[in-house]
Amino acid sequence: MKQPRTNAYAYELERRVLFGVGGLLLVIALLYIYFLAFSIAHVTLREELVRKTAGLAEEVALLEKEYLVRSNGITENEAFAFGLVRAENRLFIEKRTLTFRTGQ
Repeated sequence: MKQPRTNAYAYELERRVLFGVGGLLLVIALLYIYFLAFSIAHVTLREELVRKTAGLAEEVALLEKEYLVRSNGITENEAFAFGLVRAENRLFIEKRTLTFRTGQ
């Protein structure tokens, strides 16, 4: 009489384990899909930012070109006519970089 009871318990345990493993597999599959979609979204956003950055870099280059053209064309008399004044007490800062010296 104890044999059927043991089999019923074994079947119940197998069923619980099966549902647990199935649920775990479902969670893993859903997480995989979520992270895959998340990475695709980040790749598309990154490409869009790269395009925007390239466009901004081009715009900055054009503005720098325009600045150089205009700044080279201004004489000192024209600058004074615009209301610019000569700078007094100029202070210059020198930026040094760290380098490795080899052979010493």
